[in-house]
Amino acid sequence: DYMRLLSANTAQRLRPIELLQNGVFDDDYVSLHLFLETLNVKDAVEKDRFFSKLTERVPAMPRPAAQWKVLPALTNALEYGGASAKALEPLLRIAKDGLSEEDMQSQVVPTVVKLFANTDRSMRIPLLQTLPALMEHLSARVINETVFGHVSLGFADTSPVLRELTVKSMVALAPKLSRGNMGQVMRAFAKLQLDEEAAIRTNTTICLGKIAVHLDASERERVLIPAFTRSLKDPFPPGRNAGLLSFSATQQYYKPIDAATRVLAAVAPMVLDPEREVRETALGCLRAYMLKLEQASAAVGKPPGEASSADADAADDAVSKAADTVLKSMNWL
Repeated sequence: DYMRLLSANTAQRLRPIELLQNGVFDDDYVSLHLFLETLNVKDAVEKDRFFSKLTERVPAMPRPAAQWKVLPALTNALEYGGASAKALEPLLRIAKDGLSEEDMQSQVVPTVVKLFANTDRSMRIPLLQTLPALMEHLSARVINETVFGHVSLGFADTSPVLRELTVKSMVALAPKLSRGNMGQVMRAFAKLQLDEEAAIRTNTTICLGKIAVHLDASERERVLIPAFTRSLKDPFPPGRNAGLLSFSATQQYYKPIDAATRVLAAVAPMVLDPEREVRETALGCLRAYMLKLEQASAAVGKPPGEASSADADAADDAVSKAADTVLKSMNWL
C-alpha cells in the first residue's frame, strides 16, 4: 500500500479511503477517532454502544487526546442533543482522571449546568445520580441560582423514581444551599412525607435527619420534631423506624424541655409497636433521651458556675458521638 501511494500514475495511486482500510489503522484508538469524526451521522443505537464502551477506554487514552479531542466531542454532543445520558459517564471519567480544576470549570461545568435544564427524564435521572461527584466543582452561587431551581422540579414529578432521586440529592446539595432554598426543601419534604410511595416517605425522613446539621437553629426547632413525629404514624414499618432513627440522630439539637414533653411523648408508645425492629429502635431512642434528661436534671437548680464545664462538654461530646453513630447507620430504603 505504501508503494502504491508513491505511484507516478495517478490512476494506480492508492486512495486515502483505501489506505484507511489497511490493517495498520485497524485498532481501537483509530476507530475511536474515526467514530468521533462521524458522530453526528450515527444513529442513537450506535452512539449508545460507543459511549458505553468509551468509559473503559479512557484510562488508556493519551491525556491530550482525551482532553482536546474526545471531551469537546462529548460536551458538544450532550449540549446540542447529539448524545444520550450514556455520554455522561465517559465525560466525568475524563474530568476525574486528567483535568485541573481550571479546565474542569471551563470545559465541563458549563455543559453540566445546562444539562440540568433538560426536562427529559432519561437525562435528569443519571444527572441526579452523578450529582455527588460533581458537588466539589459547583459553587454555591451556581447551585442556588441555576442548578437548584431545575432539580427542585423533581419534588413534584409524576415519576416516583425521579421524586426519590431528587430527595436523595438534597444530601449532596444541602451544604451549599441558601436559607431561602433550604426553606423550599422543607416545604417540599412536608408534602413528600405524605407521598403515596412508602419508600419516598421513608427516604424523605432519612434525608431530613441527614441534612439537619445544615439547617439553622430556628428552622430545626420549627421543622424537625413535627416531621419526625409525623413519620411515627406512617403505616409502613420502615417509615416509622426511620423517624425513630432520625430522632436519635438529631438529639443534640433539642432543648431538654422539648425532649421531655415532645420527643418522649411521641417515642414512648412506639415500644409497643407490632414490628420488632421498630420496638427495638424505639427502646434505643428512649435510652438515649433518658441519658440526655438525666444530665439535664442533674444541672437543674445549680448556679451556672457550679456545674462543671468539663463534665458538660464531655456529656455534649458523648451525645454528638452517639448521634453521629446513628446517623452513619441510616441507610436509604
